[in-house]
Amino acid sequence: MSLPGLSVKRPITFFMLFIALVAIGIVAFIGLKIDLLPKMELPVVAVITRYEGASPEDIETLITKPIEEEVATVENLDTLTSRSMEGLSLVMAKFAWGTNMDVAERHVREKVDLAKSMLPDEAEEPLIFKFDPTLMPIMGIAVSGEKSLADLRKIAEDDIEPRLERIEGVAAADTMGGEEREIQVQVDRERLTSRGITLGQLMEAIRRENVVVPAGTIEEGKTEYTLRTLGEYSSIDQIANTVVTYRNGAPIYVRDVADVVDGTKEQHQITRVNGKPAVVINIRRASGANTVEVTDRILSRLKDIEKSVKGIKLSVIFQEAKSIKESMANLYNTIILAVVLCGIVLFFFLRSFKSSLVVMISIPTSIITTFAVMRLFDVTMNIISMGGLALGVGLFVDNSIVVLESIFRHRERGEPADQGAVIGSSEVATAITASTLTTICVFFPILFVPGIAGQLFRDLVLTVVFSLLISLFVALSLVSLISSRMKHLGEFQNKGFAASIGNFIEKIIHIYGRLLNWFLNHRKFVLMVVGGLFIVSVVVLLKFVGMSFLPEMDTGSIYLTIKREVGTRLSETDKTFRKAEQIIRKNVPEAKMIYTNVGSGGGLAVLIGEGSHAGSIRLELVDRSKRKRSTMQIENQLRRILTRSLPEAKVRFTSPMSVGGLDPTGADIEIYGYDLAELQKVSHQVEEEIKKVPGTMDVSNSLGEEGHPQLNLHYKRDKLYDLGLSTFYVSQLIKTAIQGSFASRYKEKGREYDITVRLKKKDRSKIEDIKKLNILTPKGVNIKLQDIVDIDYTRAPLTIYRKNQHRMADISFRAIGRPLGDVVSDVEDRISRIDFPPNFYWATGGSGEDMRKSMRWLGYALIVAMFLVYMVMASEFESLRDPFIVFLTIPLSLIGVAWILFITGTTLSVISMIGIIMLVGIVVNNSIVLIDYTNLLRQRGKKIFEAVREAGKIRFRPVLMTASTTILAMIPLALEIGPGSENWAPMARSVIGGLLAGTFVTLLIIPVIYTLFEERKEKKKARLDKV
Repeated sequence: MSLPGLSVKRPITFFMLFIALVAIGIVAFIGLKIDLLPKMELPVVAVITRYEGASPEDIETLITKPIEEEVATVENLDTLTSRSMEGLSLVMAKFAWGTNMDVAERHVREKVDLAKSMLPDEAEEPLIFKFDPTLMPIMGIAVSGEKSLADLRKIAEDDIEPRLERIEGVAAADTMGGEEREIQVQVDRERLTSRGITLGQLMEAIRRENVVVPAGTIEEGKTEYTLRTLGEYSSIDQIANTVVTYRNGAPIYVRDVADVVDGTKEQHQITRVNGKPAVVINIRRASGANTVEVTDRILSRLKDIEKSVKGIKLSVIFQEAKSIKESMANLYNTIILAVVLCGIVLFFFLRSFKSSLVVMISIPTSIITTFAVMRLFDVTMNIISMGGLALGVGLFVDNSIVVLESIFRHRERGEPADQGAVIGSSEVATAITASTLTTICVFFPILFVPGIAGQLFRDLVLTVVFSLLISLFVALSLVSLISSRMKHLGEFQNKGFAASIGNFIEKIIHIYGRLLNWFLNHRKFVLMVVGGLFIVSVVVLLKFVGMSFLPEMDTGSIYLTIKREVGTRLSETDKTFRKAEQIIRKNVPEAKMIYTNVGSGGGLAVLIGEGSHAGSIRLELVDRSKRKRSTMQIENQLRRILTRSLPEAKVRFTSPMSVGGLDPTGADIEIYGYDLAELQKVSHQVEEEIKKVPGTMDVSNSLGEEGHPQLNLHYKRDKLYDLGLSTFYVSQLIKTAIQGSFASRYKEKGREYDITVRLKKKDRSKIEDIKKLNILTPKGVNIKLQDIVDIDYTRAPLTIYRKNQHRMADISFRAIGRPLGDVVSDVEDRISRIDFPPNFYWATGGSGEDMRKSMRWLGYALIVAMFLVYMVMASEFESLRDPFIVFLTIPLSLIGVAWILFITGTTLSVISMIGIIMLVGIVVNNSIVLIDYTNLLRQRGKKIFEAVREAGKIRFRPVLMTASTTILAMIPLALEIGPGSENWAPMARSVIGGLLAGTFVTLLIIPVIYTLFEERKEKKKARLDKV
């Protein structure tokens, strides 16, 4: 028994089944997590190895190369990059997207273990970790109040951080800015020298007088006591009163040679919020936790934390969940609007509320049931999965429309309700099953697309495929079931407005009939015009529609970095940043938060080589609905003004999406060569050529900066040995005098603070002070440092960059105002004219390479999709000819794609390509139904032209209905309204343009081609009959 027959025969069973499916879907919906993008592991594992004192060349030879040689053999490795810096090696293994990173990390760890035997004994243990999106903060909170920055930082670390970290889903809360308490032993050089004491003696005295030592146990009677000596400092005065040594029986105290100050650490980073010094807490989520849920929990607790910690105010600087919620809310609204538009179209054509409701029921049923599938496959509600549902709203009703229209025709003939429902549904069951399969099968090749495109659109494939299968099931069962229970299905209202609509549709069908006759009478001319239009459209698509990677989202955030010359003091760099902040406040009234970081605060900042000469600014803008300008417009204005107003600095903007591993507008040119000096020279030449290309902005050269200004101290070893000194002893003394050395820790109220020994500022602020540094020899003689060293001025060695075990320079840039593909092509054209030295070569990398790789594989997916569609149609028609006729709808629909992209100024991107692949499965559906019904009429004895004309008129309304519902349902997405809509506009426009052209082709061109093939077939048959 067929599915329609079974559903009509067992109505209660099927009603219960659908109620159960909807109930399960609702429960699943409640438990679904919300995120911006699908779950994607960043496929990168890093290996960090320190080797103090080694030059970049030594690091490369002794550390980086041995590790690279072993890691290069790991399975699924895509690219291997490294940086060899002074005293540090950073090797980064990038794997293919979709690789199990837990397994990859374990394999990298095993390979590094093999390389350890080849590393120097003095090198530290390699640190291995995989990159994780949870390393990036999901929220920033400013701590303010009528207190000093030191007190605010102490409150943040002692009181606020622990409370935040106890919230479910929070991995860590890290405090930045403010001032950190430090007990400073500020040594006076003259007083130290006059008393014949060394810095080493001073540090040793502090260490030995600040100890707690367990002294064993003692037994007395029946009790055993543990002995513990308590020799820790309990006050600052105790440090000052520590005896360093004795001279002629008299003690020399720490206070005699130094001032002990309860102060703060020397500042290496400045943090401000809206121009005011601030303490900021960055919050990171735990692995597996949901950003939106964690953010909601944090926000609900902030008021309680404020009340419990007196005298402070907590302000949210940024929250990643905000853009997620806005994008998802916009998608929800888009889906609702699409459903409403579908309803209007259905009522317009059916002129019956009952009939419209029967068809409309497939939309919520399909969507809600899909939520259960999403939960089963661990798919989050993100802009990709929900965007797929929004795009599919118009498709969900297509099958129901065809079924209902077929049932109605049988009911018009006087058939009973039950019989009409079963026969009408069964008549089109094969056709709509085939059309659904053609739509579904085009998505499967996307799952096999390597790289980020395949990972990004996996969720879309799952949601669309399952929702379409459910809509097919609804059409063949629930629609048939409800139709069999409705006495007056399709009984049109013939009064007033409904009657006017009916007359209008009849006129349209009459006009279509005349137009079809004209096309059938001028077939050669029609085909010549269509062929010419197709050729012109392909030229437009290839030449005038630019190519890009991914759309740039308006997240409401702007990121920029500012760099002064390497070696610029923090205070001087800060002057530039204050000037930049004033410019931003003056020119960007939309900015509600300006978050500034100057200098580096350690951590990962050390790995990328930034210091006192550089910093970053993050702008948070008001909601998109409250501003007239987009983030890109504001960014472009700021770029012009800041570049002009800050000639002493380099200003570079970065995409907010690049933080998550994506840069929609960025690309890189990689130059390979062994000689570092020559490589730097060539990289500057390439950098200048890139800057000449229109549309290139934010150009950055990895070898573009000189090394940090450096004073080299060369020991006079003969004199050193004559005086009984060692290089280690003198080097440690210099470090203590200038940088300061950790002596011990001071404990107070359960917290520990560093005790640092260092010369006073006045004794270490000039180069001359270093030369005059006193050194006490073992013989008790005071000498100057300049007596045992030669000092020269140089630049620190350059960082050595490598990719796939070859030295390279990386010049990155962004395409602004022009499509990325066009800019990359122009850049490559310019670089190809450069005469590179022997054994030097270049390649395109970054998002430029990702774009081409993704587009190439999506092109393959398109070809496979077309082949699968043809196979499905051939199976349905049991013919090779009829599927070929229908297949021609696909290339001809590209006419509409080309022109809509050209007119709307939309580029051919990864998103557009997904739309074109999706179109392959959609655009043939109406042609399948039309050809299928034409063949049915031919089997009933109709002549070729008679069958074509009758099939066209009968199928005109369902073809127009299905096309109209799909097109109108996508219009809200195509209009690019609201946050996150940039992601879906290219796809929606591609489908709309293709469907407009495809509907025209289906109704007018396919009949022309069908008649030509059928005539040829009949002539061939006639010749054979004569023979």
